[in-house]
Amino acid sequence: EFGRQVKCWEIEKCTKTDCPAYGNTETMCWYVDGTLCFGQPSGSFPEKLDECRECKVYKTHVGDEMVQLADSFKHMVSKLDISEKEIKKLEKRTQLIQASKMSTLGEMASGVAHELNQPLNVIRMGATFLSKMINKGQKIKDEELKTVTEEIVGQVDRASAIINHMRDFSRISVKTAEIDVNVPIRNILGILGQQFKVRNIEIELDLEDNLPHIMADSNKLEQVLLNLIVNARQAIEEKGEPGGKVTIKSFSDRGRVAISVSDTGTGIPEDILDKIFEPFFTTKKVGVGTGLGLSISYGIIKDYGGTVDVKSELGVGTTFLLRFPPCSQVLE
Repeated sequence: EFGRQVKCWEIEKCTKTDCPAYGNTETMCWYVDGTLCFGQPSGSFPEKLDECRECKVYKTHVGDEMVQLADSFKHMVSKLDISEKEIKKLEKRTQLIQASKMSTLGEMASGVAHELNQPLNVIRMGATFLSKMINKGQKIKDEELKTVTEEIVGQVDRASAIINHMRDFSRISVKTAEIDVNVPIRNILGILGQQFKVRNIEIELDLEDNLPHIMADSNKLEQVLLNLIVNARQAIEEKGEPGGKVTIKSFSDRGRVAISVSDTGTGIPEDILDKIFEPFFTTKKVGVGTGLGLSISYGIIKDYGGTVDVKSELGVGTTFLLRFPPCSQVLE
């Protein structure tokens, strides 16, 4: 009941209705963040305690220690409730990111199948050669045996690396570390490259060497790039013209590390350009897109202090420009 008795706006005859404490009968004004007691928004308790000690409302009502203890407990419970809501919101966002990531695995499937098929064919050829030589009772020269077995081991390692990469990509765990942005770019193209070849879409890479590293999770950045590159491919296919081109660049831009993904697809109408990052917004046909890809990508980019800009022209194509702060700025 004590909180409802302390109405600072009535005691001070305050008319600042935009103050977060105005009309709040549940929490003491000194526990409310951003109050406008001194014109400018104040901080949070106890950081703003020095200001509160100059206030008549605080000096009058803070004397009763038992009341103060009860009110402090109530404030703590309120903060815990807010924290719990934030945790639930974070969990929901994590689940959405994971769901989007799993849906992108479907896009990667055909590329992965091709990448795995190559080492498997080499392994089969080597094993077939060894089998025939044994069945014919022919002695295999040491040099030939060494060459074949080394090739088989090398191709097994290659297939294992592809499978492990897919397993890492699908995991929920986040590993933020210093990364070279060119690595996730090459990883994604190693998996998606075949999809573009069979569709006669050219991929042009222009990656700057020795770029500063950024702080990010490599798998999450791959998820962003995968979404942008697949969208670029779909825009080119939707245009319905033979050929098409996707250009991916990495470079330094005004003290930041930049990645651009450009396509020669249909382009995005100007009137919806500011909506493309909204959750569930999509221009694709039913069953083709969820409308979450760009929204989640935007969130991931923001998580690592990055920005994203989009330029598009109908019938010409679209460019997404990502900029991230280098580690030197993040770790200062």
